[in-house]
Amino acid sequence: MTDWVPVLETALYDANVVARDQATQDLFGHLEPPLIEQLVAALDSTTRLTRRRAGRILSGLPIKHTHPVARIAIGASTTPDRVLIGLARVMTATSASPEPTFSHGLTHSNPAVRRAFATAAAPTRDLVLSLADQDEEVVSRAAQICLTRDIALSSDDLDGLMSVSVKPAALIRFVASQSDGQSVLKHWGEMGHRALLEYTADEEILLDQFDVEPAFTAWAYLAQGHSPPVSWAAHSDHRVRAALARYVPDESPILSQLSEDNNATVRWFAQQRRAGQYTSVALDGRHGLGERLASPSLDPPYGLREGDTVPQVPRVHAALAICQARFDINLGVAVRSAEAAGFQEVFFVGRGDYLKSPARGADLAIPVRQVADPAALIRYARNADYQLVAVQQTASSVPYHTAVYPPRPLFIVGSEDVGMPNLLRSRADLAVEIPQYGVIDSLNVAAASTVVMFHWRVHHGPTSGVYLSED
Repeated sequence: MTDWVPVLETALYDANVVARDQATQDLFGHLEPPLIEQLVAALDSTTRLTRRRAGRILSGLPIKHTHPVARIAIGASTTPDRVLIGLARVMTATSASPEPTFSHGLTHSNPAVRRAFATAAAPTRDLVLSLADQDEEVVSRAAQICLTRDIALSSDDLDGLMSVSVKPAALIRFVASQSDGQSVLKHWGEMGHRALLEYTADEEILLDQFDVEPAFTAWAYLAQGHSPPVSWAAHSDHRVRAALARYVPDESPILSQLSEDNNATVRWFAQQRRAGQYTSVALDGRHGLGERLASPSLDPPYGLREGDTVPQVPRVHAALAICQARFDINLGVAVRSAEAAGFQEVFFVGRGDYLKSPARGADLAIPVRQVADPAALIRYARNADYQLVAVQQTASSVPYHTAVYPPRPLFIVGSEDVGMPNLLRSRADLAVEIPQYGVIDSLNVAAASTVVMFHWRVHHGPTSGVYLSED
């Protein structure tokens, strides 16, 4: 028996974690191709735990030993699908530059394999070709990476996308980022793919859809800097008038008219406009650094459970959105806080999975929705008559306890590491922050959202006429 075989068996199968870790370290003394080939073969194990351990070991070994063997296996037509998927993960985690062999995986007949190879380790040209894949997840992953790399599509590439059958949000967003992409978006719109409204800047496309979806279309149209038709100032939908109040120039006579509108939301936007909240200086500042009942949930094990009769309570026209939170526990805690504050719904922006136990069954009492990205959240908010309130420390944010809140706020918190997406910083109708008094400069997203939601609920919710039963 080769002397590294028992070491490898210990690293893969021993129940003692200390023994496995020591064996993994000992493998560094046996880095010949047969050992790497055995680890690659272990990626096809019928036991998921063994596959995971083999992948972890391969990812930790020097790439000068693992990558040559991995490339041969990826290029071989006889390599099992599970091995290919495992190698795609290993190579993605350990490659500093695109791997040419990933082109093999991106043309595989199994969509699960293609998904595994649609990663940041794939060559750009292969990712562009994958935009026409029949699998939505492959297209979505490829488009997201192309967007991150700021890839410019050729006219031939754009023409080829005219007839693609799969159009996930990431692809629409990527095409919208192209200087010549509006023609593709317009064509898709004519074919009935109205989700492009969330990304297009084309004046004609937006005006064409105004009668179908006036609220969001008006907001999107004006946010792009287009001049509104005069008739919008008297439009019967107050959401259209609210968009005007948010975006018309300060010197416009329409602003005076909207300041006396019979709708509270319209008046609030006009007041904010006049107060200078939407000047270029104020909006630019949002991108800068800021300064420093009786319920079954009472019964053990506490919280709501499937099968419980959920009491109906008055809820307010308010909601919470969380953008790409890194830690699942935060999502569950925030859902619980939003429900306890009597909010109407919660949105997860960019992800939908979360650890439900910290929510204590709050998701049984209020809807928890997932939206693809900030643009999709904005569209939903405008159509649902929410106003966007960013909870983020910026140079233009106002303290949360002194803010003048809109009638129907949708509070938005960013992720723990990168904070609020730039699109939401710019499009938010109000930016508030929680003053910090200690050495730590911020709260985590669940704590921050809880503080602001309950402050608003206690000081503004009960007396502001925002219950769902009211107009």
